[in-house]
Amino acid sequence: MAWVLKKITEEIWKGIPPSENDSMTNEDGARIIVAGRDMNGFQTVFIYEHVDIKFEFKAKRSSKNWKDYSTPGKKDWSNFALGPSCDVWLDTRHLSRQLSPDELNTIKANITEFLTKEFSRCRVAIAPYAETIAKYY
Repeated sequence: MAWVLKKITEEIWKGIPPSENDSMTNEDGARIIVAGRDMNGFQTVFIYEHVDIKFEFKAKRSSKNWKDYSTPGKKDWSNFALGPSCDVWLDTRHLSRQLSPDELNTIKANITEFLTKEFSRCRVAIAPYAETIAKYY
């Protein structure tokens, strides 16, 4: 499925001024916004939106066979790399309704496709990129 990359400037978090972020939308209208980074565990934060569904999710490199990519003595962002395999945490706690199994499967398929095929085009993406999703939480 084709994803369209756009730079957006809008308020993502309530009460926090708008900032420039990458946003990708697929042919079905699912939109994923790259919302930032969380230093706790080198996680990248995203927002998933589609019709009446909107929630935050985080991705980080899988702890299985984890390797330190940072350069000794140099502060860099290399440990935010998601590859070769990453874990994804879906934070659906604040949804107004429970997701159906079909909706959850579609969301996982969209996120998997985005992270493994499209995220590398975003400005905050760092190689190695995700090739697989090890686990969804």
